[in-house]
Formats: sequence, structure tokens, C-alpha cells
Amino acid sequence: MSKILISPLGVGAVKKDNIERREYHTAKYIFNNDESNVYETSFISAAIAQHLEIDKMILVGTSKSMWEEVYRYFSENSSYTYDNNYWNELKEKIKSSGAKNYILKEADLSQLNDVIDTFLQNKANSNIQGSKCKIITYGLDEGEVWSNFDLFMNLNEEFNNGDQIYLDITHSFRSIPLFMYLMMDFIQTLKIKDIELSGLYYGMLEVKKEIGGGPVPVIDYKPLFEISKWIRGVYDFTNYGNGYLISDLIDDKKVSDRVNMVSDLVNINYLENLKKQINKLNGILNSNRVKKLRVLNYIIPNINSFLNRFQDVETEWQFQLEMAKWFFENSRYNNSYICLVESILTYLCQLYNLDFKDYNNRKLVKNIVLSKKMNKKYSHLGKLMKLKKEYIKVNKARRHIAHGGLTGNKRDFNSDIENLYNYPKYIRDLLFDPQLKKEIINNISLKEL
Repeated sequence: MSKILISPLGVGAVKKDNIERREYHTAKYIFNNDESNVYETSFISAAIAQHLEIDKMILVGTSKSMWEEVYRYFSENSSYTYDNNYWNELKEKIKSSGAKNYILKEADLSQLNDVIDTFLQNKANSNIQGSKCKIITYGLDEGEVWSNFDLFMNLNEEFNNGDQIYLDITHSFRSIPLFMYLMMDFIQTLKIKDIELSGLYYGMLEVKKEIGGGPVPVIDYKPLFEISKWIRGVYDFTNYGNGYLISDLIDDKKVSDRVNMVSDLVNINYLENLKKQINKLNGILNSNRVKKLRVLNYIIPNINSFLNRFQDVETEWQFQLEMAKWFFENSRYNNSYICLVESILTYLCQLYNLDFKDYNNRKLVKNIVLSKKMNKKYSHLGKLMKLKKEYIKVNKARRHIAHGGLTGNKRDFNSDIENLYNYPKYIRDLLFDPQLKKEIINNISLKEL
């Protein structure tokens, strides 16, 4: 496991003395408002590296960035042997480079990698090598933006599982730190490597005068990483019922466990338990205990948009129908078909005041819609025949999907998806029709079943 710092490099300000030289202004940087954690340097990346004991550093800049100053500073502040000729070569190539003329190449910066490694060994107790200097485009058009995208994605090759990534967003074009943050968050989300975004540092040079010339505070904006996770978590929960990411972020075990339970039940499709847990979660989210949970307070309305759609559901079969609709809206077609089939059987059980959770009861009421004998006997009951027809259609689709499309029947998956759009409403209208209830109760007894 390594600590890796990624830092953007700007062009700096020109300092005129006996030679023309670019540099950042020297400042005293303080971490955690602790006087024992003050570092005086012109490179905040050097201060961060020392404070965190960074193992590798990746500097990202354009061909016009002050690479020559990186070489000078990190050479003179380490045991690396400074080469003035190399400094002049860098300076001339950088001087000739620009937004449309990339004279300086990444290969020209190979010595800088060694210089930074030496600095980290001397100042940050690093015992590994691998620092890199990367040249990106200015991002002036879509092509350059995607070129930079590829560069940041390829940084993944510099990481190993378990690495901790720290970002410095203090200098350079504002677009580069923004791009850098988004891309690292993207790489972490993709889980190509098991890395952790461990810090997001910004040196607030602009407040130096306001604080009387004292040390410049270095702020860790790591909470922004958490906010990004909350955004993804809310989306996953309200669209797919997956609250696992939100659960990880909630520091109240009772709330966290309840969100996890709802997520598990949505995914395993245990509908009776799910209905109970949704009601319990709704109660918790509207209680006083969540007021202290910072971000959660602001996203409760979004979570409630998922929970409240089930709030006025009175019966179990209505809940199952609403779940079928929700599953369809979120492309969970298999779950939707399951809920549709089960809603019809639950309706029939509740019609006869039978325990709908009992397997034998559900098997019993299947005779109403599957028995050929009853179909022949009650063919004159129009609503019942419609229910039978709908049950057979959705159950055939459910069975075909459950067996991976390997039932031997030829079915068109597009048709099964398109038909699913209308099934919940059609079945709901049918089950709410009082004529259906009359036809079943007045003609078919439990004994006959």
C-alpha cells in the first residue's frame, strides 16, 4: 500500500533577479491549525508530501508549466545532483511551447521523476520509486478534453490495490483540479483497482493577508468525496432500491441496518417483509433521531419519494402490484413479472380470508385460474375468464424468464417487455372491479377448490 499525491502544476510568476526564473510565492503552510505542522515552501505539494509522508508524487501540467522550477526546487532541497544544463534545456523547450505548439514532451521530464523520488526519500521517508510527471493538453476543444480524459484514466496503471490517493487542487488552470477530482472519483467508482481517495487538499493563499500574514491554512476537503457518494447512493436507492452505499455512509446503526434490510428485501423480492420494513424505515426517517445525521437530513425528501409511493397501499396484493409497476419503471422485468403473478394469488387468498403466506393456500387458489374443469364450468363468467387469461399470460412470461429463456417456447423478449408496460394497470383495474369479486365469491366455494 502506497500513499500517492497527485498535484497540478501551473506556470508560476516570473521572478527577475540575476536570471529570469518562474516560481510560486514562498509561504508557510499549516495543517490542522497546528503550529507543529508548519512547512515553509514555494511548492504546496512539497508541504503535503512531507506532512503525509507521501511515497509517490504525480505532477500534472501543460507543456508551458514551470517544469524547470520543479527540477530546481526539488534538486536543491534534496541530495540530487543539480544539472544546470538540463535546467536550461527544459527552459528553452518550455519557452517555445504553447497552447498550439507542444514542443516539450513527457520524455523530456524523465529526470524530474528521479528528482522527485529523491526528494521524497530525503523528506518524506519514502522507500519506493515511481513518481511521474505528466503533460496534458490545455483542453481547448472536445478532442483535447478527451485526450486529458485518457491521460487521467491511464493513471490507473500507476496504482496498486490498497493505495491511498491524495489530491492537491491549489494551483494551475481551474479546469485541471476539477478534471482531476472527477476522474479520480470515476476511477474509484469503477473499482478497476481497489484504491481510496483519502484527501483533497487546498492551500488558501488568498486569505494570507486577512489572517495577518500568518501561516496559510491547508484545508482537507475530503467531505466532498462523501458528498459524491451520497449523490450516487440516493440515485441507487430511489431508482433501484439499493441503499447499500447510503447505509455505509450513515453513522446511526439503527437507521443503517434498516436501509440495508429494505435493500436486501427489494433484491430478493420478499414482498411481505419488504412492506413491513418500508413502513418502519419511513417511521425512522421522519423521527427526531435523523436530525443529527447531516447530509441525510437533506436527502430524506428524495428517499421518501421512493417510500411514500407505498404509503397509502392498503392490501398486500395492492402492494405487490405497486412493486410490479416500480420494478418495471426501473427495468427489473423479472421481479415485475413475479410481483404480478403473486398479486393475483394474494388477491384470491384475501378474497377467501385465507393466510396468503401459506403455500398450500396459494396452491389452492391457483385452481381458480388454472383448473381446466373450472374453466369449462365457469366459462360464462366474463371477469373471471379475463383474470384467468391474464394470469396465464404473465405466468408464462415469468416462467420463461426464470429459466433463462430455455423453456422450449419461442418468445420475443421485446414483446414481453412492451406488454409489461400495461399489465400492472390492466390487472389492477380487473382486481378492483367489484364484478370480479361477485363472480368468484357467489359461484366458487372453498370446498369446490
